[in-house]
Amino acid sequence: FSNATVSGSKSNLEFDKLRVAAKPFESKVSHLLGEAAEYKKSGNDAALARTETSLEQLQAELKAKVYGDYIQQNPSSPLAFFALQQYSGAIIEQPKKSQELFNLLPQGVRQSPDGRRMEALIHFAQLTPVGSSAPEFTQSDPDGKAISLSDFRGKYVLINFWASWCGPCRA
Repeated sequence: FSNATVSGSKSNLEFDKLRVAAKPFESKVSHLLGEAAEYKKSGNDAALARTETSLEQLQAELKAKVYGDYIQQNPSSPLAFFALQQYSGAIIEQPKKSQELFNLLPQGVRQSPDGRRMEALIHFAQLTPVGSSAPEFTQSDPDGKAISLSDFRGKYVLINFWASWCGPCRA
């Protein structure tokens, strides 16, 4: 299927617009990833750090100029929600901007199951932005004694969240 061409639908045309807009960024990202691999292999940590910074800046620019602009210009597009997912990423680093873009989407998209999940993710990202203090919580220790996060203020704390349904986590 690598040589297949899909055509004829509005969604396909919109996807092509996104792909064309992202292409210049993706080729630069690919080049920088190659450089980063070489610097890592050769142990050039300073050059690797500079390249990683360039990658982060380029990816932020891709998100803003391609996906963010697309949503603003085409909020009713069948691909607007996809563009929001690409903009926000797995870790929503800019929850305020993601919320603004989410609010541009049609009501039906926002109220869909995927839309509600995205809204919840954005909400949680706003509660705990990267670099902020962890929210206060109290949990029982193995002996049943209640311990609060604030009990450890000023000390290094490792918080390891895991799920009871996750086999590797339980192990």
